[in-house]
Amino acid sequence: MGQLVRRVVRPHWVEQGWIQNGNEYRGYYRTRFGSYEGAIVHRYEGRFDFFIYYPPDCLWEHSHNQCFVHLGGDTYRVHFSREGRTIDDGILAIEKILAEALSFVPD
Repeated sequence: MGQLVRRVVRPHWVEQGWIQNGNEYRGYYRTRFGSYEGAIVHRYEGRFDFFIYYPPDCLWEHSHNQCFVHLGGDTYRVHFSREGRTIDDGILAIEKILAEALSFVPD
């Protein structure tokens, strides 16, 4: 009988190419419509601050636009109603919002 080969399960942030440097992560929120630069800061256990740079204009028409707080320039902090998200939860939630907003943009 053959040997069982276990699948290596890597976190979404690793699969998507995010780079960790201490308590900070840099990478891109990716959708089939495009990628948007972001950062994540791990404040303490269960607390992460998510940022996005140069978000698409169509985001402001999305029902979750109020979750993106302008910090100046082209930097926005993403506020979640539920704290304690993991890095993967946050990235996936932001990617979902971006994909929804971008899917309604006319060609």
